Amino acid sequence: RCTDAVVVPVAMRYPMTAERRPECLVRIGGPVEVRGSPASAATRTLERAVATGLAAIDEDLLLDRRDGYRVALEGGGSVADRYDRRARRKAVS
Repeated sequence: RCTDAVVVPVAMRYPMTAERRPECLVRIGGPVEVRGSPASAATRTLERAVATGLAAIDEDLLLDRRDGYRVALEGGGSVADRYDRRARRKAVS
């Protein structure tokens, strides 16, 4: 049996898009209370909560909706960009 707990489900997707930089979309669900449930029932409840979050992310990706997301970590230029710049400089010289 599970002890009393409150769990916050987190759904994450790493989509392969046209962007050269990797992206991770995260959706944080509402708290789920697990109170004295058998572990299998608690697991099924949490699986449904995460599946709901993943479905919402998939729909956002399908409709190209990014307005509900914010950038949590901004990376530098990609390695491919550096190679492209170097190749262009060599082609010009």
